[in-house]
Amino acid sequence: MTLHNPSSNQHLESAELSLSSLSLSGTSEKTYEWVPLETLERVPGLPVSQLPETFRLLITTIAESVQAPIDLIHAQALGVLAAATRGRFVVDTGTWSELVTLYLATFAEPGERKSQVSAKVIKPLADFERNLRKEKLIEVEIANERRALESQRLESLRRKIANGKSESNDLQAEYHATQERLIDCPEQFMPRLLVGDVTPEALARTMSEQKGTVAVIQPEGGLIANLNGRYSDGMANLDLVNQAYGAEPVHVTRQGRPDIYIERPHMAIALNVQPAVFREMSGSFAMTQKGFLDRFLMTKPVSLIGHRLPETAKSLNRTAYLDWCNYVAEIAGYATELIDKDELVTLTLSEEASERFIAFRTSWEPRLQSELRAVSGWGSKFPGMVIRIAALFALLGNPRTTQIELRDLNSALSMITYYTEHRKQLFANHENSRKQIVLARLIDNGSAQFTTREVVRLVQNQAWVSKSLDGTTLVREVLINLESTGQIRKCQKQGKSEIWEIHPQLIS
Repeated sequence: MTLHNPSSNQHLESAELSLSSLSLSGTSEKTYEWVPLETLERVPGLPVSQLPETFRLLITTIAESVQAPIDLIHAQALGVLAAATRGRFVVDTGTWSELVTLYLATFAEPGERKSQVSAKVIKPLADFERNLRKEKLIEVEIANERRALESQRLESLRRKIANGKSESNDLQAEYHATQERLIDCPEQFMPRLLVGDVTPEALARTMSEQKGTVAVIQPEGGLIANLNGRYSDGMANLDLVNQAYGAEPVHVTRQGRPDIYIERPHMAIALNVQPAVFREMSGSFAMTQKGFLDRFLMTKPVSLIGHRLPETAKSLNRTAYLDWCNYVAEIAGYATELIDKDELVTLTLSEEASERFIAFRTSWEPRLQSELRAVSGWGSKFPGMVIRIAALFALLGNPRTTQIELRDLNSALSMITYYTEHRKQLFANHENSRKQIVLARLIDNGSAQFTTREVVRLVQNQAWVSKSLDGTTLVREVLINLESTGQIRKCQKQGKSEIWEIHPQLIS
């Protein structure tokens, strides 16, 4: 990427200096070349041929009919499957357990038809929700009417007792019997599987009302803005979403409001959003430091804008789409039965799948200290994500299965390179962008030496600094990165102040 803008500061172009071409020795005879920062190879495409047939046919036919990147359909379809499980399925790996859910985010430019994709993929789940609400309407109304009557009866008895009529044993007995009946008929709520632009507080309340489970499958990033503090003076509130990923109990206490306790929270997230949402997520100190981003599978597909040919669009494969709708409805229906009975289903790995999974983990672990070190937090969670995807593929083949077969696991493992390289490039480009901005400001400043605090002031208008809870820490991380590639070095420390100096050739 080249920063060409003649009207802006001429030193911005200097920030494109190769991050590995400078030496601090001052005597090197190395030739200094100016190269673009974004020179990474194109990320790999989705291994479509390795995916289960029902899933493959669904994402392929939608991609061909809508003419949208297949990555968008893939991510939303996985999100729909995760949502359909409604928190009723877990995987016993033999060593630990994984809740069957996923958090996914795909970043695509405006015009990539994200809304059209979302509408088609989510339709069977939205239809199931609508039908379930119709089915439960009378039941919920009758239960709540009964509760209202018992509540009124209890209040009437309380007034009689308060007026001095408590000597009547019959009155006391009736009061206690009414109390017990009221406890036995808790408030009922209409079923809800999907929410959209919801605040963390409303999300907790909705999850509590829905036996702990809810899903956000959207072509918009409102949830991210809300979690990041849009309505709470920039104070991020991530605890509920972080805990729901691993089904950790949630207890929310707010002054003046009833406590909320969710024993086994379950949440599915699948967002097809613009790259600006990634910048918001990666620019948030809370989201980067509290493990929020590490829970997401993230991709950024190659754009199709300017390359679509309307005359080549194909009609939707009705058979493939109907199969998808039926399987989603069957999974959601079975999960709803389990919710009503308060039961869980545990999936286990077949012997072959277990051996294959152990082999994968054995080869994966050393990579966390080598090429995946920069994303090791995410990398540590990735084996669990693989198992979750394999479980979803197993359920797609048979919604009442209790075993993950080798074919299910192999389909999930086929996406290792796909997800890993997308992750690495997203965050490499993100870090390069920050380094480019900081280096440009330092060159423009022209001082040979500077403190961390001075750099913070130079970039304080950047959103990733101004909207962060700790912009100084983020700036210092960039400075350390620049030091590792030779543009600057730390020369001394005075008290709490770090003093750095810039490579002389950058400001000469």
